[in-house]
Amino acid sequence: MEAERRRELTALMIRFADGDRSAFQRLFDGLWPVLLAFTTRALPSRADAEDAAQQAILKVFSRSVDFDRERDAWRKLHG
Repeated sequence: MEAERRRELTALMIRFADGDRSAFQRLFDGLWPVLLAFTTRALPSRADAEDAAQQAILKVFSRSVDFDRERDAWRKLHG
């Protein structure tokens, strides 16, 4: 992922974690294609891939209050 996109993702995660719900749509729009591409490569059916991507994005948003502002958001999603 390019550096600018990583910085934007981190900034959006910080805003969302701080309660700025206006960051949600841009954050979702940035995460969804990445998660869906990953799950599509990993799972046999499109339906399974979409379900897995949905579960992953729900986890990201539900745990946003735990976001570590000192870490890169992309690494947080992977670590």
